[in-house]
Amino acid sequence: MLRKLLGLTPGVAAFLVLSLVGGGELRAQNLGDQIIQDPDKPVTRVANRGGAWLALGVGARANALSGAATTVSEGGHSLYWNPAGIATLEGFDFAFSYAEIYQDSDINHYFAAATIPFAGGNLGLQVNTLTSGDIVRTVETTPSSENVGIGSTFSWTSSAVGLTYSRLITDRLSLGGTGKWVNEGIDGAEANWFAVDVGVKFSTGLWGTTLAAAATNISGTAKMTGALVEQRRTAASETFPETQRTIDFDLTTSDLRLPTNFAFGVQVDLTGTPEAIIAPDPRHRLAALLDIADATDTDVQTKMALEYSYNGLLWLRGGKRFFNEVGSERNFSDGLSGGFGLRVPFLGKQLALDYAYTKLIEGLERMQVFSVEWGFN
Repeated sequence: MLRKLLGLTPGVAAFLVLSLVGGGELRAQNLGDQIIQDPDKPVTRVANRGGAWLALGVGARANALSGAATTVSEGGHSLYWNPAGIATLEGFDFAFSYAEIYQDSDINHYFAAATIPFAGGNLGLQVNTLTSGDIVRTVETTPSSENVGIGSTFSWTSSAVGLTYSRLITDRLSLGGTGKWVNEGIDGAEANWFAVDVGVKFSTGLWGTTLAAAATNISGTAKMTGALVEQRRTAASETFPETQRTIDFDLTTSDLRLPTNFAFGVQVDLTGTPEAIIAPDPRHRLAALLDIADATDTDVQTKMALEYSYNGLLWLRGGKRFFNEVGSERNFSDGLSGGFGLRVPFLGKQLALDYAYTKLIEGLERMQVFSVEWGFN
């Protein structure tokens, strides 16, 4: 859908140029059509924020559940989904995940986190990065990309570093908060934000139900800055006022906020726990999950999933995300996810190895996520 939106840009630009430069002649000849907003196709919020990559979920477990992870996230990966998730950890925990975004695109997504007990709760550190790989550099004067002196390729890099504190308020209620620095851009043009995440998690004690909510990427505004948006003009310039001196100025760039997201989740244990609805057999645990997320740059998204585990050793997961963007052309299979995992004892703690596969829209193929975590309770 993004490519389609970008594909309209030249047409819109041409219309504006013709209207401004030759508007009188066009009107006189009664050429061209006036653009009128279609009430049946409202303007969407897609792609109107900076740091859009922050919407890419981390961890194979959560991705296999189609992102319905506000309640089930635990350990280091919960620092992304809900900072309240680390409140119940005992001792050190380490998590790492790698995602291959869009088949053969060279876009790679990495996440690493570590937690330790601190001041009656738990302290967590996370590092979240996205790299584009090499992109062919083109400029107006050399559209063939033969750019002597400035390089023939460049890359886009996005990073977020966050510090989280979380603790139990009661034996059933936990709270957590994160402060993080976010950066994205290329050499010579980048933006920086400071953002906050907050989360809460509550085990009701009724029918194996857990409720959770999180607000993430709450931030102020930032602009692209750097050498590529800083210009210098001299008195010799034909397009600049004759001031007889060199003037430095910055190109106008837009104020951008991060994609703030509000998520509410419900987990119900169907089997496997003492409070489960159907059966308390600890060998077979089955949980149903529902998340509803509303971000400032998307329409409301619903995520539904099931997670099964046998003896806490073998895990099977599947889910569906309903994207709901206005005007998007998606099939039901878009947003389907699945995966599996193993948890085995290792050095006195649990070692988790997980894999997830997500079906994406045609042309972008799929996303695969691999993750490892050592710790838990």
